[in-house]
Amino acid sequence: MTPAMLINGAWQPADGRLEIPVFDKFSGVEIARIPEATNADVRAAVDAAQAAFDGNVISPHQRFSILAHASALVQR
Repeated sequence: MTPAMLINGAWQPADGRLEIPVFDKFSGVEIARIPEATNADVRAAVDAAQAAFDGNVISPHQRFSILAHASALVQR
């Protein structure tokens, strides 16, 4: 399977092919492998985030309301 990263809401093939193991902190057993981001991967993610931020028309009050509601749901 080709390593992929979630960038701009879609799974994109990682630019590099190196993977980093993820270990369970209690057992020490490897539970996953994730792609190691290259400079190109980071740039793509930052560019996508900046574009989303620049196109955001939600007010700070609306953003607060959404996050407060999400927080209440998580705390249930």
